[in-house]
Amino acid sequence: MKKYSILIYIPIFILFLFTGCSGSNNNETATDNFPLRYAKGFTVNITDNYTHIRTRDPWDTTKILQSIVLVDKSKELPKDLPKGVIVRIPVEKTVAFNSPQCNLLSYLNVEKTISGVCEPQYITLPHVVEGLKKGEIENLGMASSPDIEKIIELSPELILVPAFQNNSYARLAKTGIPLFQCAEYMEPTPLGCSEWIRLQALFFNELEKADSVFSEIEKSYNDLKYLASQSSFKPRLLTETKYNNVWYMPGNNSFAAALYKDAGAELAINDNSSSGSIALAAEEVLERAYDADIWLIKYYNASPLTYNGLKGESLIYSKFKAWEDKRIFGCNTSVSPYYETIPMQPHIILKDLVRVFHPDIADKHPELFSSDSQRFFFSLED
Repeated sequence: MKKYSILIYIPIFILFLFTGCSGSNNNETATDNFPLRYAKGFTVNITDNYTHIRTRDPWDTTKILQSIVLVDKSKELPKDLPKGVIVRIPVEKTVAFNSPQCNLLSYLNVEKTISGVCEPQYITLPHVVEGLKKGEIENLGMASSPDIEKIIELSPELILVPAFQNNSYARLAKTGIPLFQCAEYMEPTPLGCSEWIRLQALFFNELEKADSVFSEIEKSYNDLKYLASQSSFKPRLLTETKYNNVWYMPGNNSFAAALYKDAGAELAINDNSSSGSIALAAEEVLERAYDADIWLIKYYNASPLTYNGLKGESLIYSKFKAWEDKRIFGCNTSVSPYYETIPMQPHIILKDLVRVFHPDIADKHPELFSSDSQRFFFSLED
């Protein structure tokens, strides 16, 4: 049986970090006039002649990760542009390195711009699946070593790549094709992550659409968060499983922790201030979180995870209260679009978590938690 850690999904995202930029001079944007409600990772200044985007380095917020200058392709290139990667808009042809970016483009109704993707086995978006079958969308191979020649042949106007620390997109940068490093997943809150849809809409002149979509997401998310807050029961939550003998779980100030807290749960191990993940020995997790009420596991496998399978992987799992009480819920990401959904549609994930943590709330609000609501976590079978 395979390991059931979130780390199985890492190959989709582990890439090289590109920090170089091009531009005409060293002038910097004087002001930022793009109002944000939740996002912390970028600023935008919109002028009559260009739009200047600056994304912050999530690993050192005193630094700029990227400077992007958007210029209408129907106009001549203005003089005295800020220093940065120049992108002519609206973008009409893209390459997307991962499934969350494909889903974002779909949300903006610009999925037809996708000409190539990496690791299509992780993408369930119908337009992409069909496009790959018809040969209209190219399979560019592994995200960690994409087919550069194919990318050059496609001649996209923009490559969407996930941002990662201490890596380099040097080979891609040499193509001269603009890259945009998507660091939305490093936002401290789910709605902050989702608000990046407004930023990326600027590349396609779809801001009005993005504002409407985000407002709907925001309302739905906050309504569900309020419902969860009304419950007097806040289950202690254990997440994931060990990888070798190291158990990775969300830090108390992380994006994932914020999502679980908004769903009305509290992490069983929360005495830390980490905004990323924490790594503990399995024995320490058992000592500190053996009595957690609920256990969530994301895994990637051809067949569903079971209690017997989990115990067969390691006897330590059967020593947790959630195993004894049969309160373990699994999300099989080989068939579930969890990772495609969570960046831009956290309200959908939140609804499922509220259902898991507070079935009484779901019972009281059948209009929200209908039988056809999208689900991600299911009770493990014996």
